[in-house]
Amino acid sequence: MILSGGATKLGVEKVKDGKWQFTYAWLPYQEAYYGAVALIMALEGKPINAYADEALMPAVVESTGTPVITQDIADKYHPNY
Repeated sequence: MILSGGATKLGVEKVKDGKWQFTYAWLPYQEAYYGAVALIMALEGKPINAYADEALMPAVVESTGTPVITQDIADKYHPNY
């Protein structure tokens, strides 16, 4: 079994071609964005949720519904890098 992390353009293509079993969508831009939001909230004294679930981020929910990109749903996912 071959898999990858990141769901990059290359990774998604390999999954579509059936060469890799799946690739996992890591979302560095969204992770940084939500991290910055949490930092600002903490600095303002507001309560924060210290956990961001990538499976619930719009880039996943609005495309495949899961961060695990398999061949049957790879056409729905559009990687940024």
